Amino acid sequence: MIEFEHVVKDYNGITAVDDISLELSAGKICVFIGPSGCGKTTSLRLINRMIEPSSGTIRLDGTPVSKIKAEQLRRGIGYVIQSVGLLPHMSVRENIGIVPRLLGWDRNKRAKRADELLELIGLAPAAYRDKLPHELSGGEAQRVGVARALAADPPVLLMDEPFGAVDPLGREALQREFLSLNRELKKTVVFVTHDLDEAIRLGDRIVLMRDGKIVQDDIPERILGTPHNEFVREFIGADRALKRLSCFTVESCMHQAAVLEQALLEDGKPPADLEVNGTGTLWIVDAGAVPVGMCRRSDGKWGDVRDVRAEELGVKTLSSLRDALSRLLGRGLKAVPVLSDGNRLVGEVRLTDIEAVNQSDGYV
Repeated sequence: MIEFEHVVKDYNGITAVDDISLELSAGKICVFIGPSGCGKTTSLRLINRMIEPSSGTIRLDGTPVSKIKAEQLRRGIGYVIQSVGLLPHMSVRENIGIVPRLLGWDRNKRAKRADELLELIGLAPAAYRDKLPHELSGGEAQRVGVARALAADPPVLLMDEPFGAVDPLGREALQREFLSLNRELKKTVVFVTHDLDEAIRLGDRIVLMRDGKIVQDDIPERILGTPHNEFVREFIGADRALKRLSCFTVESCMHQAAVLEQALLEDGKPPADLEVNGTGTLWIVDAGAVPVGMCRRSDGKWGDVRDVRAEELGVKTLSSLRDALSRLLGRGLKAVPVLSDGNRLVGEVRLTDIEAVNQSDGYV
């Protein structure tokens, strides 16, 4: 647990953090957000003593961080920044092993840990361990930055706009992978962003700041549903019903899909007596269970089978309902496939379910 107790940070008469008090739960992702200069990054940097507070106390698991030597504290806290900060003359494996080396781990243990983390973040160790930072794409470098922060298995992870320099598609993939990763690792994460959609997607809790003060501290659904004041309403924007869909993952309302193997089509169509429930959508899959086509049943008859590209149409279980809605509306469909990491079909998400999520709290 991380506790802020009446924390203030002044810079030459300017108050960057103005008497904030809050408790951040262990194993959860807390996102600090707000306009430029609101104090969100300053608050994050106070935790690992990159800067010191002017007054007040910050505690880590009950111990004031001021009582812990700065270098010892930082070795026990992972830190990821937007510019990544990989050392250019070191290989990927050496960059990941920086903190373990400072902690006295031997070469073999560091190498083994680097390979474990590369596997965890989806980069093949054999292909990436010996690369230099300039040989990586922006998204790959950001993954390595996360791996480096996790190398010594710290309980706390500080992330300062870590995906801000990545293109939108890569950013979405990184967000999804990070959510999946933290489900497994259960780190206490303090995440800073200026992107509300990112905050809603990732945060178990959002701390919205303005002029160094906390304006609203709540779960994403309540930030969107019951904004405390006019500033919060303006910050959220008029499309809060749509933004709210980012609070929910596809798996929260995923259905079993009707499936037929491609080899069982009869003259290019499903068997006439095959019935499906729900939206009347049948997904045609290849031998590896990857969707290759779809067909709709209407008035007791099957329409033509339409070819589909799974990676273009489908969503992942940790994709947001907002992403699913975009696919549905963009293709004029009533359901889209939900895919595993190998693009295998694991279910479907339906337009009626997304509508029901918003209607349940009077958003439409």
